[in-house]
Amino acid sequence: MENYQSVTELLNEIKFSVESQFKSVKLFGEVNNLSKSQAGHFYFSLNDENASISCALFRFDAIKNPSVRLLKSGEKVLVEGKVSVYTQRSSVQIIVSQVTLLNKKGLLKEKFEQIKKKLAGEGLFDISLKKPIPTMPKRVALITSPFGAAVQDFLKIITRRSFRYDILVIPATVQGEGAEQSLISALEKAQNIPDIEVIVLTRGGGSLEDLWCFNSELLARKIHDCPIPVVSAIGHEINYSISDFVSDLRCETPSAAAEYLSNYQKDYLLKQQSLQKHLRMCGVQLRSSIQNKLQRWHPKSLLGNLWKIHRDQKNRVDKINLKEKAYYIGFPDKYRYIDDLLSNGSNRVYELLRSTRERLESHHAMANSLNPQKVLKRGYSYLTDSRSRVIDDLNKFNKIEGQGSLIVHFHDGKGKVFKK
Repeated sequence: MENYQSVTELLNEIKFSVESQFKSVKLFGEVNNLSKSQAGHFYFSLNDENASISCALFRFDAIKNPSVRLLKSGEKVLVEGKVSVYTQRSSVQIIVSQVTLLNKKGLLKEKFEQIKKKLAGEGLFDISLKKPIPTMPKRVALITSPFGAAVQDFLKIITRRSFRYDILVIPATVQGEGAEQSLISALEKAQNIPDIEVIVLTRGGGSLEDLWCFNSELLARKIHDCPIPVVSAIGHEINYSISDFVSDLRCETPSAAAEYLSNYQKDYLLKQQSLQKHLRMCGVQLRSSIQNKLQRWHPKSLLGNLWKIHRDQKNRVDKINLKEKAYYIGFPDKYRYIDDLLSNGSNRVYELLRSTRERLESHHAMANSLNPQKVLKRGYSYLTDSRSRVIDDLNKFNKIEGQGSLIVHFHDGKGKVFKK
């Protein structure tokens, strides 16, 4: 038996040789004997006119191929994967990593039109049923993938264009297996959150297959029955989904949804910026005006102006030469009259100053006589309590409770006494 192999050894050698040589294969054929296990794996055979080979699409790869849900026996498909030998049954099979329906796009479009026609016939797209979108919502629920570009674009624009926003991101799967139920669950969760005024259903662009979960008939009915206004912002401008038709507002992109919801606040921000600019200009003008007035009314400026007026008037008087013309215009009498006025004015000023000084001295003497320090020097003193309140009668003295401390004020200091 030394020259003989066991069946397992031979099959393992075949398995190693085949799998190492056919690590990547691409096949075209027709699906037959399609079945799905409870674990989510798909099994089928791929046939052409003359041969057949078994194929297995395991759950992990099936999640990345949403179109497999539309796969039926008899479908023409393109398959990518690797060759594997199943030693327990001595069979060769293809471990599929990607499957593409040749007529998938046409089937999806046809199904899309069927759903659209059905829901439109039931009145779910009626414009009269659309709920108004609040102009300045206080709280917005954003249903999308937390790791996608859509959430970043939406939050970036909202932050830049708004001064008050409360965005609650509700994570949901937006592509592939389980996306439909994930979106429905997120929508129901958003309805139960207090103070939500708008729900935004969004994701970035993609193919019809990538966006297929947003064409779900059940999701469309949930959106229609939602008591909170729903904004649909799926994909790019060219992408349309059933969610767009049934929602209360359709925006072309996540960024467009953010712009729409922030338009009212943006107008306020622009007005605020305009007012701030106007206030700054008014402040500059007011400061300049005040500085000019301060400069004009500064004592040095006033004195300079007075001296200038004096010099101008003096020059004018010098040009007139009044001494030579005094005889002809009767100036001698005027001179005497002016001298009398000056003399009388001076006397009046001196008299006024003298009487004013006397009154001030009298007032000063009276105030000095009432100076508390001088009164204290004559042997008097006064009491204050711990709060520095003056005790000027017996009633206040008797109101002091307990053995409180009192301060005695003398002309040369203070002393503390205690009431028993």
